[in-house]
Amino acid sequence: MSQIKIRYVRLLTAFALGAIAGCGADALTEDEAPLRKPPDPGAIAGKDLATAHTTIPFSYMTESDRYLVFADLLFDALAPVTTERHRLVLRLDDINPSDDVSQIQAVAEYLSSQGIPFGFGVIPQYEDPLGFYNNGTPQQARLDQAPALVTTLNYMLGHGGVMVMHGYTHQWDATINPYTGVTADDNEFYRVIENPDLTLNFVGPVIEDSLAWAGGRMDTGRADFTRAHLTAPSIFEVPHYAGSVNT
Repeated sequence: MSQIKIRYVRLLTAFALGAIAGCGADALTEDEAPLRKPPDPGAIAGKDLATAHTTIPFSYMTESDRYLVFADLLFDALAPVTTERHRLVLRLDDINPSDDVSQIQAVAEYLSSQGIPFGFGVIPQYEDPLGFYNNGTPQQARLDQAPALVTTLNYMLGHGGVMVMHGYTHQWDATINPYTGVTADDNEFYRVIENPDLTLNFVGPVIEDSLAWAGGRMDTGRADFTRAHLTAPSIFEVPHYAGSVNT
């Protein structure tokens, strides 16, 4: 059998390293560790085998998770002779009327001072219908009810930022979908259930799904920006990247 290698071992999570060790890796401290058989997680490659990812890198991610492997290998897979250029797209995400404005302002001021352009995703309406973060009492807030946040958003727009509409409420109805029912935690356009083992079951579009329903949420969100005296963004980012053909 031809030898198969796993790449970028140091970027894999502890879970992945444990799985690699179980597959008989000979040198886990090196960037490329020879394996006797392919592991479950990570990216694998061989002499006659294209680089392949054995997980879905965007099903969830953190700043140091396995999606970094995918990002670093993207040109290897699509354009292997391309000269390396280490660039990134920086986006601040899940900004909404419940946020600590001082933190957002501080980040924006730093990026501006360094001459770094950035995008930022804004959720115009905050919803906590089950009171998950408010001792059981439901909470709701619109952009126009958060004037300090609007001031900061205007600062960001004038200092290298591009605003993106990141859903309308970034949650669905008064239902857990799949975590808390709260803005920025849950899916808005796609029904997702968390299993007992913490994996996710992607059921399908929410029951209201239609072009008119999805468009109505987007229109209502745009109206929220207008009510707060902000120009509604021309870019829409689907919450948790999960939607139907209607979104």
